[in-house]
Amino acid sequence: MESPLEKIIFQKQDAPGIIKMESGLMFYKEKEAMLWLCIEYKNRFETYLLLDDQGQPPYRNHLTSGVGRTLEQARDIAVNKMEKEVFNKVH
Repeated sequence: MESPLEKIIFQKQDAPGIIKMESGLMFYKEKEAMLWLCIEYKNRFETYLLLDDQGQPPYRNHLTSGVGRTLEQARDIAVNKMEKEVFNKVH
């Protein structure tokens, strides 16, 4: 079964205007492992974060995204959405 990030990669891999696509693993607050995907276009960045417990407790599977003119803006938007949706933090 494909993960939500794999689906995005396959959907966008041949999309016009993509300069670079990178992915990796990040740790939120040093305890929550999340997969990330960053897609760079000429005038914007798209960042996706996936928190997936893969069927193990506490059974979370959340995907958030952010779009910004800079990588930092896109990342901050995606992280803020994840904090609000998953960790119940309101800014």
